[in-house]
Amino acid sequence: MIAAALLWIRSNRLIATLIGVSGLALAVIIVWQVGLMAGAHRETTRRAAADAAAVAKVEHRNSAALEAAASQRRTDEASAAATEKELTDAVEALPDSVPSARRVALGCARLRRAGQDTSSLPQCA
Repeated sequence: MIAAALLWIRSNRLIATLIGVSGLALAVIIVWQVGLMAGAHRETTRRAAADAAAVAKVEHRNSAALEAAASQRRTDEASAAATEKELTDAVEALPDSVPSARRVALGCARLRRAGQDTSSLPQCA
């Protein structure tokens, strides 16, 4: 059988050469495609690693900003609570018997702003 194949190749050199070149070209194309696939896989892996590094960097920066905001929020809440207590204590310390002129003027201004008629009140004249 091998002898018959060799005899056919000797008698049909052109066809045998074309078959050999086609086989070689097919092998080159297959190797080239495998190389492209390996390169694409490497690139995908590299991009995934770069994306993961970028996400980690952003998350680190975000967590630092969130921590700073939380700290500022706690400071602001404590300051607001202290200010509220101070103002509440100051209002409670005022005598209720006779309001000051400022308090009367403020009350009249609030009534006017709310749309009330203050012409009948002698304090708001």
